[in-house]
Amino acid sequence: MISIVTPTYNEAENVEAFTEGIAGIVEDIPEPVELLFVDAESPDGTAGVIRRLQATYPFVRLLERPKQSFGHALLAGCDQAKGDYLTVMDADRCQDPHDLVRLYAKLQEGSADMVIGSRYAKGSRTIGKSWWRVLGSRILNRVSIIALKLPLSDATHPFRLFRRRVYEQVRNHIHVTGHPSLIVELTYRAYRAGFTFDEIPVVYRERNTGRSKLNLLPETWNFLRYLVDLKNERRASQ
Repeated sequence: MISIVTPTYNEAENVEAFTEGIAGIVEDIPEPVELLFVDAESPDGTAGVIRRLQATYPFVRLLERPKQSFGHALLAGCDQAKGDYLTVMDADRCQDPHDLVRLYAKLQEGSADMVIGSRYAKGSRTIGKSWWRVLGSRILNRVSIIALKLPLSDATHPFRLFRRRVYEQVRNHIHVTGHPSLIVELTYRAYRAGFTFDEIPVVYRERNTGRSKLNLLPETWNFLRYLVDLKNERRASQ
């Protein structure tokens, strides 16, 4: 089974179309699929919309939790997921569900334990995102790769498919932080544990409805501060 873990907060406008997109590809994957929404007490009624979707889409699950960080929600979802494969997707439809089919096909080739949907590999595209946000994302990503010596083109994109054993081995070593700090730490710890990686180019589309939940300045500061901690940890272990 593939478990799609999707943290949500005020995504009532997006969850139905997102779920329909997942429903459109389940026949293309030779594995059962579950879509696990982790909702953080969204005041816009996101959980209610998801509960209505469960009547139509039996693969939809809902985990309701108090509002905390993206990291708390993601880890809680991965802890509760039933699949042998885990993936992270955003409900804002920035990721193309058809790319999940490609991630699965690449993982089944057997050369990697985690396959990342790269926004920066040759052949990838970013649509609708302002140039300054693209630039900022690229810089933070590149700083992460250099600081932690990761053999990747995209270490900060949550969209990736990985084997459950990867998560189980690194879970207790992950510090619950924000996004993208958690994603980089997950990548770093898996790499240090000896797991193998691959990447495929994907299409990233900026959201059309709703608002991003990221508070850029605090998130960026926390990310850089934690990246320094990881870099110092890597140096100390050499």
